[in-house]
Amino acid sequence: MNIDLWLRQMTEAYESVGIVLSPQKNATLLKKVGEETDDELERFGLKYIEPRVGQEELEQVMAEAVDTMTRFFFKKASHGGAIGSPGRVREHFGSTVEEHYGLSRGPFIDIVRAYWTFRLELEDLFPDSHSLALAQVLKRVEIHIAGVFFPTPGRYRVPVNERIEAQRRLLGEYAPEMDIEEFILHNPILVAEQRRDRRDHVRKMSLTILGVTVLLIVVLFVLKVGTIGGVTLLIALLVYRRFPPIGQVITTGGTAVCAVTGSHLLLGVIFALLNIVTTARETNIVTGSLGFRYSVFGPLTTIIGIVATLGLLVRLLMKLS
Repeated sequence: MNIDLWLRQMTEAYESVGIVLSPQKNATLLKKVGEETDDELERFGLKYIEPRVGQEELEQVMAEAVDTMTRFFFKKASHGGAIGSPGRVREHFGSTVEEHYGLSRGPFIDIVRAYWTFRLELEDLFPDSHSLALAQVLKRVEIHIAGVFFPTPGRYRVPVNERIEAQRRLLGEYAPEMDIEEFILHNPILVAEQRRDRRDHVRKMSLTILGVTVLLIVVLFVLKVGTIGGVTLLIALLVYRRFPPIGQVITTGGTAVCAVTGSHLLLGVIFALLNIVTTARETNIVTGSLGFRYSVFGPLTTIIGIVATLGLLVRLLMKLS
């Protein structure tokens, strides 16, 4: 959709809220925003262009246009409409939004259909018309909607309960006629996030229980085998996942001491098991390197660990026989 067709959409948006898009505002939306730069992020719509000093009137018109187009978007979505051609969605993704989400109808599909037709048509304005106020208005609308309903995956994740409340507020303001609770209930993105949050909660609880159990084991070992053995085991447990090379050295040493002295064989078995785990995590099967992928001491430590483990097995067999 080129800039002229988008102007028609904006005119329709103003009419939908009972406002006339005056020729002056129309001309303002075709002005360039900010300073001329070669910023690739701006050219391809990945970054806002802020009005420069002296463009305060332009900023006011843009703010009004953002609100107007947002209302127009949700009005379209509430009635199952699209902003542009739904065929572009299939052309871009190889399937319709209904096929992708496995839903044939409902407020969620209405929002998705409106969003993706809006976004794909908007991409036609970048990079050629990226600096025009109208393009920046439309991009602000798209990013606002995407941030609430279709967030980009990343390390930082807004808690699902906060996202649900944000969606309720936005729909309550711009789409009051939509069945908001049905939208929340049948939103597969939220359902997937709620499921993931439950798994994370179970995992945290499991780790807490495991941590308490490990602490009790260490206390018992301190009482049974002495402070040095117990503290060494605790250090090994703390570092073997976060710092595998250090964990490998500690567990190898612990296994070797127990194998050579023949004392505290149960402690030696635990060291040996931890050593096997850390060695396996540090072994690169593709290159054939043994442990410490980035260190010359890896193979030596691994060999010592293997010999110590075999020695420990011999000690155990002798004791059992």
